[in-house]
Amino acid sequence: MRRASLLCKLVCGLMMSLITRAGLAAEATKVMTKYETVAAANYKHYTLGKFNGNLKIILNTIDGDADLYIKEGQEEKANFENYDISSATCGYDYIDIPASLSKPLSISVYGHPTYDNSTFELKVITYRLDNDDSFVHDDVVDDDETRGSLLMMILEFIFEILLDVLV
Repeated sequence: MRRASLLCKLVCGLMMSLITRAGLAAEATKVMTKYETVAAANYKHYTLGKFNGNLKIILNTIDGDADLYIKEGQEEKANFENYDISSATCGYDYIDIPASLSKPLSISVYGHPTYDNSTFELKVITYRLDNDDSFVHDDVVDDDETRGSLLMMILEFIFEILLDVLV
């Protein structure tokens, strides 16, 4: 378990370095890191206030099965029946949130009922893209943005393979 967590830290750091060097992100900053345990069929809730830039929310389940749910605003907490974005896999979950999504955000981690407890690491990273202007015009396709998202997909695929092989 500890080896998987160390590997996740190493690969996440490597990915952020590659994204920055490839010119996809001008700067990246870790906003929050939480190591916690959630009981079966329960939630851990977090509120992320206003921020600038795009977000990557990473949930690394160390033991058990934890799922990630996001909801705009803080009037209602996110849950598996009421959310705007979710990622519910066994192991590594991540969600990319564009700067255009309204803030604050309700972030909820759900402990799947098949396990008594689920231990997880939750990271929130904010980054600013070099080509942030491309998000303003939805009808314009930017070739640099397409190449950037292809590179990101490849890096994420490699990361998932590394996790599967080493965990």
